[in-house]
Amino acid sequence: MVSSITANRGLWQTVDLLKGGCGMISTIMQEYMKSQMHKHNIKRGQIPALLGYKNTAKALRRLDAVLAGNLEDKEFIACIRKSAYFSGSGFEKALQAVAHKQIIDKQEYQLTRELRFRKQFKPHGWIETDLKGGKEPRGMIRMAIPKNKFIHIPDEVLRGYERGKLGIIKKYFDDLCNDLSSKIYQSMIFGKPVRILFRDRFDHCHIYDLEQRRFTGKISLDWKKDEIRCLYY
Repeated sequence: MVSSITANRGLWQTVDLLKGGCGMISTIMQEYMKSQMHKHNIKRGQIPALLGYKNTAKALRRLDAVLAGNLEDKEFIACIRKSAYFSGSGFEKALQAVAHKQIIDKQEYQLTRELRFRKQFKPHGWIETDLKGGKEPRGMIRMAIPKNKFIHIPDEVLRGYERGKLGIIKKYFDDLCNDLSSKIYQSMIFGKPVRILFRDRFDHCHIYDLEQRRFTGKISLDWKKDEIRCLYY
């Protein structure tokens, strides 16, 4: 959710009336409040008392947060809804417009992130482990997942795969199985290693079974839901 009042600075105008001339970035909500202040000849410092607040400074900070797009302060918004000066359809439309804009901003942000991740993607291996009913790792241990489960694949091996030779990836994984100091054995802190996902594409992988030491199939991956999401925190 976008909460920074500095977002989209190039698209919005400054509103001196609400922020005492300091150039607060204008939002749809600010424009509505500005119009109501003009209509009822209300100064910024009078707003807290009109909403029933005694602590002026604290109330103004909460007001500024709402004006900047923070719709989580339900209690403060409820007070505005009760106000004879600021309530009404105009306020409700402003709330809806801000909420809609935040949804669009979030979607655009997620799309931008995904495009960046796809552009930076390089094929690699990812070790899957079986916890056998144990608890999911948390805290510092969870933060170690990418380091211990990510398998770097050398460029010369990847070039062999690009020529249509999945077998060269298999041989590389076979060699890791035979190396007791490899990532496969380091990942045991997260459970028994059972397979390696060879991520040849951003949302696709080949499954290498560690017990059978061969590729057994292929599946699609979701970078937002599957365990690989920890690569994109």
